[in-house]
Amino acid sequence: MLPDLLHGTVEETEQKTLDMSEDESKFVGEIWRAFGAMYALRNEGLDILNGATLQQFWDRSVFDYSVITGEKVDANDPVVPYSSSISRDKANVFIAALASKLYFPSVTAQNSEQEIDKTVTRIAKPLLQWATDNDGAPDENGHVKMCRYIHKMVVEGTCFVLDTVTKDGLDSQMVPNEELYVPNFWQNSVQKQAMLIRNQMNLTYDEAEAMFGHLERWKYVSRTDMWTNTYAAFPEFKNNFEGIIREDRASILWVWKKASNTELARLKKEGKVKSKAKRACFFNLIINNVLMFEQDNLSPYRDGYYPITKMIFEQMGKSEFFYGNSLPNKIREDKGWLDNWKTMLRFLTKQNALRPLQNLGGGDFDDSVYLPGSVTNVDDGIALAKIDGIGEGINSSHVQMLQLAQAEIERGSVSPVSGGQNPEEKQTATASSIVEANARQQMSLYEREVVFFCQARARPLLMRLFQFLPRRDIKKIAIPEQTLSDGSRGTLEVVFKRMPAMTETEMLQLSSDILQEQKASLKSGSPKEKQFVDPEYIENVEFYCKSDAASATVDAEGALRGRILQDMQLLLSRPDLFDAKAVARKFLQAFNYDDTMLAKGQEQPSAQAPQAGSMASPVQIPPNQPAMPAL
Repeated sequence: MLPDLLHGTVEETEQKTLDMSEDESKFVGEIWRAFGAMYALRNEGLDILNGATLQQFWDRSVFDYSVITGEKVDANDPVVPYSSSISRDKANVFIAALASKLYFPSVTAQNSEQEIDKTVTRIAKPLLQWATDNDGAPDENGHVKMCRYIHKMVVEGTCFVLDTVTKDGLDSQMVPNEELYVPNFWQNSVQKQAMLIRNQMNLTYDEAEAMFGHLERWKYVSRTDMWTNTYAAFPEFKNNFEGIIREDRASILWVWKKASNTELARLKKEGKVKSKAKRACFFNLIINNVLMFEQDNLSPYRDGYYPITKMIFEQMGKSEFFYGNSLPNKIREDKGWLDNWKTMLRFLTKQNALRPLQNLGGGDFDDSVYLPGSVTNVDDGIALAKIDGIGEGINSSHVQMLQLAQAEIERGSVSPVSGGQNPEEKQTATASSIVEANARQQMSLYEREVVFFCQARARPLLMRLFQFLPRRDIKKIAIPEQTLSDGSRGTLEVVFKRMPAMTETEMLQLSSDILQEQKASLKSGSPKEKQFVDPEYIENVEFYCKSDAASATVDAEGALRGRILQDMQLLLSRPDLFDAKAVARKFLQAFNYDDTMLAKGQEQPSAQAPQAGSMASPVQIPPNQPAMPAL
């Protein structure tokens, strides 16, 4: 059988052809025309990018960061341009600083009466954490993906993320900048764009089948793709197909379109969306030119938002521009200055090592003569002479000019030290602290952009998780390492279950059973808490998510422990202000001790409050009493 497979003699099944209706054919034509217009817009030079296209801007940013390929130069040019990697060093500082933090926005849920819903608020943040931890399992998770998203955002300036939510949870993926097309570059918001098109052509046929093979119209998708070959012929379109089997590629056109007010009214009248819906979104797929759904197919997410979120590194000069500025582009001018000077110095050094000579005779050289860097034929006769004024090498004036260029760069922009790099010269303690403060202030701006991105994702993610998770085969989700109601650390179990009508006695019995189960789990050293959620109830809850950079910045584990040790004396010395048992529990949690170490029974007073005006003063402890209050 194997030789038959290798030679391709296996009988192939006949490919079926989809007979589209007149409306569907018209819809496909409209989508391709819209894509053509967006494609032409993408390849226009923009004044905000100094005449470059978006593709050229991204390619230059990637080149400045990676410095792995040389620019095209004249083969006869003796000066080979020098290309430094200072942009990669700086970019890695920002990537490492941003990716080292975990961002979970705080969530507040409101019901239809605009009152705080404690049940949904209690489980919202743990659900986001559970979805992030299981995003892309088993080989990936949301934190690994976030590092990739931040890397893309810093290097190219903009990153798009597609969040796909099913009953199994979240599966996010990065949408390359080259694949996403929008009709308006001067509309900063993704959700306000009239249409989004993703042209995905870097997939194999088998990968596409694994994603969409369950759809009814997949049987009409052929294995060859003429659209891929057509668009790959354009030099402006970035070639994503190197490393993919040519005959096994697939082309997928993802289409999201916002429903107009007229269309929304029609959808409400037809009962396709809820009467209180404020928005609706159409969604379709065109795989190898096969329309996968009917032309008026709605997005599976009832919230009506686009499932794509945008994150940028820094605003452009005109902040209404849709795309963001990249770090390599920000320092390209500085890099050009240094590269030009270093190119000159390297060439002068090469001339000093291999000085050019004149061949006065014009004849051939003997094998024992070593050729210099360059030879000039003058007339007959074999004679060599040094060319005066050439090959003297570099001197102090050249180095001084380079230092002046570096000084001008630091005066005109932020010093590389502020980006976290080590200074080349010694600095005083005051100067070092000022540089550190400037670097922290500069980094906070980029942290906020990442936090805003997480906040923009949180609201639709929660609405989709509550839409699909109750459909799970297992109606329970266990989220470990959560702070429970009693302050201990344990497992929070979210149970999606519609509670039947119960008498007061039955409700008391259920509460007693849950309490006994929680006490048993605490006694066994594995604290657990259950939270019941009615699937019908959460469908009517509106979410209000808030997050800021201060709450998102998480202290490192070592720094947190150091702060606790530093503040323990103050916290335990004022039992009139601080709960000693809560302080002790926080201490045990920080150092990964078991909460069962806490003493049982009533607390015994062991310290007296100091008098007014001496909050931080030490407290006199009676003899034969322990230093720490008994718990």
